[in-house]
Amino acid sequence: AFTSDVSHELRTPLTVIRGATEVLLADTGLEPALRRRLERIARSAQEISELIEALLLLAREEQGQGVEASCKVEAVLRQVLDSHAHLLAHKPVDVRFEVDAPLRIAAQCTLLRVVLANLVRNAFSFTREGEVRVRLCRDGVTVEDTGSGIAEEDLQRVFDHFYRGEEGGAGIGLSLVRRICDRHGWTLELDSEEGRGTRVRLLFDHPERADDTA
Repeated sequence: AFTSDVSHELRTPLTVIRGATEVLLADTGLEPALRRRLERIARSAQEISELIEALLLLAREEQGQGVEASCKVEAVLRQVLDSHAHLLAHKPVDVRFEVDAPLRIAAQCTLLRVVLANLVRNAFSFTREGEVRVRLCRDGVTVEDTGSGIAEEDLQRVFDHFYRGEEGGAGIGLSLVRRICDRHGWTLELDSEEGRGTRVRLLFDHPERADDTA
C-alpha cells in the first residue's frame, strides 16, 4: 500500500515537469546547448514515469490484482537500445544487436522494459570504448560489454537495496531488477572482471517463440 500511495503522489509533480519541458522544447529558437539539457530532463522524466508505473504494477501483482499480459521481447529491446543511444555519443563504442529467436513472454512490457533498460544503461554508461553486444536467444537476453567491469568483492552486492559501487549511481535500479525477476521466475546471471567487462544473462521462465503477425 505504501508503494502504491507514494507512486500515485509522485505522478502529479512529474506530469508538471514533463509538460513544462515539452513546452520549452517546442521553441524552435532554442540554443543547441539548452536544447540538449532539456532533452536530458525529458528523458529522465520518462525514466521516472516508467519506474513509477513499474512499482504500481508490481504492487498490484503482489496484492493479487495483476492482469495477464504478453510482451514481445525484441520490440522492447529495440526501444531500449534506441532510447539509450545518447549515452554512447562521442564514444568509440560499437553496438551489436543479434536476434537468434524472437520471443514472447507472459509479462507486462513496462516491467520488462525496466529490467532491460537497467542492463543496457549500465553497459552503455561504463563502456568507454570497444563493444556492447546485445543478443536475444531462445531462452533470454544477454548483454555483454568491454567496459570497466565490477570488482570481485562487489559482485554479490550489486543487486542489494541502495548499494552503490565506486562508479556511483542511484543504488535502486538493480535491486528493482532483482525484485521484478524474482516475481516472474526469471534468472539473472552476472559475470564480470574488473577492467575487462561484464556479461549479464536474463533467462525467462517458459518463453514462447513470437510470430511476426500477432
